[in-house]
Amino acid sequence: MTISEIDKHKKFFYLALFFNIALLLVHTTFLITFYLISVKEMFYFNIASVSLYLFAFFLVFKRYIQAFLLLVIIEVQVHLVEATLLIGWESGFPMYPFGLIAIIYYTKYIYYDKKFMKPIPTIVSVSSIIEFLVLTLYMFHHEPYYTIDTKILHKFMIFNSMLIFMLIMVALVDYTNVVLETEKKLHNIADFDELTQVYTRRKIHEILNEYHKMAERGKKDFCISIIDVDSFKYINDTFGHDTGDYVLKTICRQINESLAPNEKKYTDLARWGGDEFLIVQQYDGKATTLEQCRNTIETVQRNVSAYSFLSRETRLPVSLTIGFASHHKGMSIDETFKTADENLYRGKVKGKNTVVF
Repeated sequence: MTISEIDKHKKFFYLALFFNIALLLVHTTFLITFYLISVKEMFYFNIASVSLYLFAFFLVFKRYIQAFLLLVIIEVQVHLVEATLLIGWESGFPMYPFGLIAIIYYTKYIYYDKKFMKPIPTIVSVSSIIEFLVLTLYMFHHEPYYTIDTKILHKFMIFNSMLIFMLIMVALVDYTNVVLETEKKLHNIADFDELTQVYTRRKIHEILNEYHKMAERGKKDFCISIIDVDSFKYINDTFGHDTGDYVLKTICRQINESLAPNEKKYTDLARWGGDEFLIVQQYDGKATTLEQCRNTIETVQRNVSAYSFLSRETRLPVSLTIGFASHHKGMSIDETFKTADENLYRGKVKGKNTVVF
């Protein structure tokens, strides 16, 4: 189970607890109200309902979700039918299926991986529609068993309407929050490399496309630095992949620590693939210049190459070779990449551990 799934189940536990408390209070209110207006069938029914929702706390805390849902679905549907037949359509009880459908589909989103949840939303929706239509047709041609004062029926309608809207609103608000949190986590997974916690190749492509549009409009130019870790294969093969991972993570940390606060504002770091990284910098020629960008890259290369990378007290031969290229209006991103890649190759040929502009 992923962290997001754990969060969703935890949220639904509290939502189920909230709904159970709400339903318990509502049926206690109904119990008293039906006693006062002498509708004895509904009075006794609500005694049973209160008892069921007290028992439902046990189901919620034990995470017996299937049993809890079935109890709520059956109780609500039977209750609304009996109440409608006894005191009439105008009481608002026939509207409860709308709230029930909203809650059950939210539940399906939370427990999409549970086999028992797959048919429940469809069954509840179809049965609720049929129930609603049958009750509508029946009450068009039949009078309710009890003749209740119109003012009391209006109060029932207002109370039931407010309750249903509240239940739907709570379910939808919570559902929206869960979806937004899930989407945020998915974006983070897509945007940040799991090992180094810098941008992924996909994300830096998005950033480059935005920078390219700005460059074409003459607002800002940008430059690309392709970073290659020298002798990384030797480090991996000699000291193991755990050491290789340590080197990559430490390089990214050192790069970020090499950047001054103002430099971080116009500098983006991404893992390009394997032991290659990409730094993209924007400059406008005024507040930030091309010369400043070059100086930043030289500082990064110098600081990382000077850092003591250790594996079991053995200093690792870690250094960086960087190919730099500046982008200008009229150039394609691929052209800039090609220049940076050619400069990287020249740096490798020259003996590595250098920056080539």
